Amino acid sequence: MFKTARRPTGWKNRFSKQHLRDREGRFRVLKCVQPQQYLRILFVGSERPEEFREALKFRSEGHAVLVVNPRASDSARNFQLAGGRFLRARVEELVPLCGGFDLIYENYPYPSGKNYIPPKPFVLARLQRLAPGGQWILHTEAVRFATLLKGVVDYDLSLVTHFRVSLTRIPLDDAPPSDYPATGVRYRLIFRRRY
Repeated sequence: MFKTARRPTGWKNRFSKQHLRDREGRFRVLKCVQPQQYLRILFVGSERPEEFREALKFRSEGHAVLVVNPRASDSARNFQLAGGRFLRARVEELVPLCGGFDLIYENYPYPSGKNYIPPKPFVLARLQRLAPGGQWILHTEAVRFATLLKGVVDYDLSLVTHFRVSLTRIPLDDAPPSDYPATGVRYRLIFRRRY
């Protein structure tokens, strides 16, 4: 499972943050994980109970699941009580995992205001944490945001050789639930790491 820099026996939901930060201030919660039969799955920014149920479903199937969000909600606390691994942090604060995550799942990110991150650093923070052959699946309601993220890979030769990205328009019924204003369509981006 996930290991800490100071506690090789395993990662706990309660921990002392000052002992888990590296020199740049990033969390050192994740270290190299030996290849296993299970998938390493990262849920980014989960807030809704449905997202945590999905994470628990993967966990019950034997996969290593970690949920990160800088805000802890009641759903996050319930997830932890059910045995889930939740870290109150941004994905940019995680030390890139040796071997990476097989799946990164993110619904409706909204990087604006004080949480604004330009598209390229936003994309790179996730792509750096993908395992070879891994994929990052993102759902959004904003076509402009989706095309900006897709363009980061499409127009950067150093990325386009290592990653493939597809942007699909999906009906509202096929998209994860959202609290955002209802529009007739949502968008799914799938970033795949080639090797």
